[in-house]
Amino acid sequence: MRFNVSRSHLQAELSHLVRVTEKKSTIPILATVLIETENDSIRLVATDLDVGLVTTCVAEVSEPGAVVLSAKKLFEVVRLLPGAEISFQRGTKKSDDGFTTIVCAGSEFKLATQEKEHFPEIAKRIKSTAGFSACVLGSLVERTAYAITTEESRYALSGALFESDQKTLRMVATDGHRLSLAEARGEKAAKHRVIVPRKALNEIAILSAARIKELKSKDSGEQAKEKADGEVLFALDDNHMFFEFGHRLLVSRMLAGQFPSYDLVIPKNNGNVVSLDTKDFTLAVTRVALMADERGHGVKLELNKGELTITAQSPDVGEGKAVIAIDYKGEPVEIGFNAKFCLEFLSTISSERIEFSLNDGESPALFRPEGDDGYRYVVMPMRLL
Repeated sequence: MRFNVSRSHLQAELSHLVRVTEKKSTIPILATVLIETENDSIRLVATDLDVGLVTTCVAEVSEPGAVVLSAKKLFEVVRLLPGAEISFQRGTKKSDDGFTTIVCAGSEFKLATQEKEHFPEIAKRIKSTAGFSACVLGSLVERTAYAITTEESRYALSGALFESDQKTLRMVATDGHRLSLAEARGEKAAKHRVIVPRKALNEIAILSAARIKELKSKDSGEQAKEKADGEVLFALDDNHMFFEFGHRLLVSRMLAGQFPSYDLVIPKNNGNVVSLDTKDFTLAVTRVALMADERGHGVKLELNKGELTITAQSPDVGEGKAVIAIDYKGEPVEIGFNAKFCLEFLSTISSERIEFSLNDGESPALFRPEGDDGYRYVVMPMRLL
């Protein structure tokens, strides 16, 4: 096997593939990347058995063949090579010595090579049933993935629910203490309901951003925006999801289990509603949280006529307080929150103001960007001493 390939193009693809590989697995082959030649390109594959990525790179192929190389080591080598064409050759013309030779502008490396037959197969792509804007899909992930549970025992919550009702694309994530729901209306797709694992969501966000960047580098203005619409193709089989980002295909297993009925969690008639300046509220919570207990990160919000008071205290650290002027004429209400939960939501907001609503200090509170019903964030209160 022999081929030549652009260093910059190969590095770009390896940067995505190396994230997919399993770094702590007891199965060494899961830390590798499969490279096989096609007519005028190479096909590269990485998988950890749950998530897989298939991509291509234009190449000048002299002799067809395939190699399996350490993904991390190959990426490190390619990243440090000069910006020139790279030559790959498996073995020598006379024999295969178990190594692949990499040559670039005076530099030469030999990497141990495994056989293609040892590399695990990934699910074969099927016909797409939907197409989404890369920008929309990336935004849905950004607004929900942070709320996924970190507890391994809660299997069905270790991903985000991804569903469509033919008029709305929706993603929901929860850890049992808070819930984030993001919707995009007008994204038409066949009806589906699947749970996407956290790792696949991370890759979707990165690949969406990469695809948008590539499109913008080729075109500008409205033309680039139009090309981004429907750029991500989507398909399902019995056990897998397929997301196609141009020449990159992400394959992921579905998470089994029953996702909670999120509609029952979202408050419908919270009586106390207040409008907050996003920047002012973020800074106030950030400052006061410095004095919060390091385990619970609890802060107290006190609504009174004309002002919101945010406080936190810890016997080992001290106490902090911040007051924000607001337009509020209701009855006084106190509620406690995990400050990290608030700040993670606020970090995804681009609007200047948010709406904060609650009934009392023992019921779920609702946050959302002001004027945007497509993004809702529910936080359960925490008891503060």
